[in-house]
Amino acid sequence: ALDLLPTLFSLAGDPVPTDCIIDGMDLGPVLMGTGPSPRDYFIYYDGERVFAARKGPYKAHFRTREEYGGEETEHDPPILYHLGWDTSEQFDIAQQHPEVIEEIRALVEAHLRTLEPVENQLEKGF
Repeated sequence: ALDLLPTLFSLAGDPVPTDCIIDGMDLGPVLMGTGPSPRDYFIYYDGERVFAARKGPYKAHFRTREEYGGEETEHDPPILYHLGWDTSEQFDIAQQHPEVIEEIRALVEAHLRTLEPVENQLEKGF
């Protein structure tokens, strides 16, 4: 969803607004079949916390829940899946690929350093 805004602006031929931070990327080349995605990793949030991150075919889960609103389990090391071979995320391959875990962990840490805290809009009284 975060890529919709810049993609729609691009498809409309308009510049993306510059008066605020836009996290999304223009996926127009992917949609039009003219190029690859500019996104090479993706970070999954649940509320304000990182739950998982994906780089290429690998997805690392730092936290999981059995069900929405259920009890959270933290994983250290993270659970790792290869989505090209295991789309249902059934087989943890973290022990075989510690270098992938470290690469994904470094991406998440670099991402977190770029964030500026803002007021939680869901907890804000109206």
